[in-house]
Amino acid sequence: MSNDILGKLYKNSDGLRVNNSIGDSLRVEKTRKAMKSICESLSITSKEYQPENTVDVIVNYIRETEKLDRMLYSEISYYIFGLSEGDRGVIVANMANLLDYSLKDEFLKNMDSSVKSDCEKVIVKLYDHFELAIHQVENAKEIFEKSIEETKVDFSREIKKVERDYITILGIFTSIVLVFVGEFSFSSSVLTVMSDVNIYRLLLIIDILAMIVINIIALLVNMLLKINGIESEKFGIRWLNIFFGVVAIFVIIGWF
Repeated sequence: MSNDILGKLYKNSDGLRVNNSIGDSLRVEKTRKAMKSICESLSITSKEYQPENTVDVIVNYIRETEKLDRMLYSEISYYIFGLSEGDRGVIVANMANLLDYSLKDEFLKNMDSSVKSDCEKVIVKLYDHFELAIHQVENAKEIFEKSIEETKVDFSREIKKVERDYITILGIFTSIVLVFVGEFSFSSSVLTVMSDVNIYRLLLIIDILAMIVINIIALLVNMLLKINGIESEKFGIRWLNIFFGVVAIFVIIGWF
């Protein structure tokens, strides 16, 4: 006996839940259609727009019994986000016209006071939400355009930096080639002329030329590393210079 009663209770509960679900879906769908109808009534060109038509749609929405307790502002935002800039301007103008019309004395003068009050509240809420949604669209557009401009500027800076680094590196390598060619040509000429001179003088000239070549190479390599932000120890060039200096001193002492 008790099991039959519990079964009936569960059955009734499930049936009620199903009916409520169907009813909620129906109310949501009717509310969505009402929001869409209101938006479409405001999308007419300003010259042809009649605020009375939008008021009729709003009154029908208010009198609808199977609707949600509140408006679906998300449907309005979704509708506005899909419009072009010109269409949004039309809605702003028509919404302002509708608000002015609702503030006139003859607004719904033959209508029930409760319907009139609800209609005025709906119009004010619609005006507020339309302004908010359009403001959000404009801000999003402005932020998007600003981010594009900043990206363009950053990209342009990076391109200029890469070009500058490329030209600098190319110039350094060109300088290295010219230094090597010039130094070897100069060294060959000097050594050719000095082929019959004193061995000590020859060793001194070779020592000096070697020190010049090593220092020029070290200078160019250090410049290249600084451009790329790399710290270097100058490859122990100080000790090489000391070595060349000591060799030069010994050569001079041996000469004398």
